[in-house]
Amino acid sequence: MAFVLKSKASGAASRAFFGTPYVLTGLTASSSSTLLVVFVFTRTGAAVATSFNYNVNGGTYSNALTLAGTVASSSEGSCGLYYKLNPNFTGINDTINIQIGRQFFNGSYIAVMASIYDTAASTTVEVVASGSDTSTGSTNPFAPTLSMIAPGIQINGLFSGHSSTSGLSANNTALSTPLDGGSFVYADQYFLTATAINKSMSWTFSSSDDWACNSLSVKEVGGSTPFAETLNGIDASKLTNVNSIPKANISKVNGV
Repeated sequence: MAFVLKSKASGAASRAFFGTPYVLTGLTASSSSTLLVVFVFTRTGAAVATSFNYNVNGGTYSNALTLAGTVASSSEGSCGLYYKLNPNFTGINDTINIQIGRQFFNGSYIAVMASIYDTAASTTVEVVASGSDTSTGSTNPFAPTLSMIAPGIQINGLFSGHSSTSGLSANNTALSTPLDGGSFVYADQYFLTATAINKSMSWTFSSSDDWACNSLSVKEVGGSTPFAETLNGIDASKLTNVNSIPKANISKVNGV
């Protein structure tokens, strides 16, 4: 099993009072969820994000998110990429809320998009690489080429200073629908690989404007090849050894 999208959510651009946190709802996770990715978009000179946390099932916002690389900032805005690896969710459909602390200046804007991914039982995930790129005015935004290790995923977010989403489309699998923040555009997408490759995430956007693009490459690790279902009629899951050899040290029995 490779990465499987568990849930996604996006929030409207917000202009709140000084110090009021931005809260994104609508995410769910399970005990199989090993990756949480959050994009925080701000309008330069207007919004400053100050803390990045999530809660589970309405608890306290005590779970910190990690910044991937650096915040990608153009002259008009920014795209910050934050994540949590192997968060140890325990339920079937845990409710996850994202809270971004913030300060505002000059009638500020901030917006958030997020997604959660499942992997196979007994696996964990690790960061392979991250990277960002910016432009002061061009079409077709893109992020740097990143290494990907199978089974792997790359997630990408885009800020654009353009005032409309018209003509914008993801060149990979779109997550949330691109949103118009009134004076900027924001969007996210992802890509899965079953082989080791180098990959640049990009967008088709006919409008030339300032943009900031940010990507994260993550791989799945661990897991094991299933043991034979039975051996001489005995449920293999109940076996601890075969001919005094520990089960963990056996890869095949009679070629199976």
